[in-house]
Order: sequence, then structure tokens, then C-alpha cells
Amino acid sequence: FKHQPEDGNTFDRCLEQLERIKNSNNTKHKAFRNTKPDYVVDLSCLSWETVFSEPPKKKIGAASYSSNQYVEMMSHRPFIIQKEIEKGYDVIFSDLDAIWVKSPLPYFENDFKNVSMNDNETIDIWAQLGPPKSKKYDNLCPGFMVYRSTTKVCKFLEKWGNLTTQGVKLERNQKAFNKLVWHPEEYNISKTVTKSLPMNLFVNGALYFTKMTDDERKGAVVVHNNAIKGYDKKIERFRSANLWLVD
Repeated sequence: FKHQPEDGNTFDRCLEQLERIKNSNNTKHKAFRNTKPDYVVDLSCLSWETVFSEPPKKKIGAASYSSNQYVEMMSHRPFIIQKEIEKGYDVIFSDLDAIWVKSPLPYFENDFKNVSMNDNETIDIWAQLGPPKSKKYDNLCPGFMVYRSTTKVCKFLEKWGNLTTQGVKLERNQKAFNKLVWHPEEYNISKTVTKSLPMNLFVNGALYFTKMTDDERKGAVVVHNNAIKGYDKKIERFRSANLWLVD
């Protein structure tokens, strides 16, 4: 389990999610957070290996989607994941504002067991869907994804990481990820086999909070509180849907 929180102070919110899946048979997962000298969380009871990153040099506070601060922060994500992939870990990456209502593991565990001799048939990446941007291609959201530890995925992440540090600012993050998935030939990398997770189960914020009925929401597995700006607004929207786990 790979978790890159936006703010170490709010790490408590993922503890209950870890508790839900601590009895999983999968052993190659890691919990990831930024360290603070005065804030230590003991995860040993969950039987998970916990990885701590270096604390940021300075607190950047809230960063808007289009700001240089946001782009800089997100530019570290591909390299963080790549580092664990290189060690042989299959990685679940989940944004801190993606609440696990149920364990997502059953929705890709069987796929992990199906490793084909044909490299083009084995799934490399499982991805949440964002709001549609194109009629031709799915809009994949890197805020909740599962990565298989393979050389192909490692090279994909390396290329994605390089793109996040160059080019047009607003094309560095999610847009760059989708370009690499759907047009790998333009970047001289092998095509990854990517599976879109069901949108009614792995739900983006635009769908869950504004378009779903109460009955439809009951089926959600992971709810990503995106498509909204502002830290306080995210918290309020979580609370309104009874998804705020820790105060």
C-alpha cells in the first residue's frame, strides 16, 4: 500500500483504512507518509512495513491545482512509486482524499494471479476513472491506481517522472500520465496494459457527491473527493456524506 499524503498532519485519516485491510493475505504492501519529529504513528500492529520519507523542507500549505507548488509536489509521485517498483513491490497508490469505504483488494487480486506468457495480455496498471475528457480514451486518474512490479511499468514511471519536470505546466501530471498510456509510441516506451476500474465502484468526486443517488452511493468501494478546490471544502463534503473518519 503506497500512500503519499498531502499533509502529514492529516495522516490519521488513513489509519482506519489500513485497519480495514490489515488481515489481507497480500504481504507486499507499504504504508507511506511524511515524517515529523513530533508526530509518530505506530503501525506495527497492522503487520505492515511502514516507509517514512524525508520531511519537506518547508510547509507549502494549500496549493491550487494549477499552481507551481502543486506541480512541484506532484512531480515526486512517479519517482516515489518507481523506487518501490524496483524493489519488487506491487504498489497501491491512493491519494489521501480517496476514502476506502470497503477493501479494494478483491477487485484486482484475481487479475494479479493471471500472469500470461504474452506480455500484452497481463495487466500492468489498474486505474480509477476521472470525469470524461474524450470520447475515444478513458480519462485515467493517478489518484487511485495499482501498479504491478515489472520492468515495463518501471520504465513507464521513469518516463512519466521525466515529463513531470519539463514541458507545459498543466500537461505534466494527469494529462502526461494519460498521454503515456494511450500514445506510448510517441514517447518510445512499451504499451502498458491498463484496466479501468468500474466508475460506479471507484468513484470520482464529480460523480459521487453531485450525481449519484443514496442507493448508488452504497455500492462505492473507494470515493475520491476530487473535482473540488479547497482543503476546508473537501472536509465539509466528506462530513456531509458521513465519510469523515477521524476528527
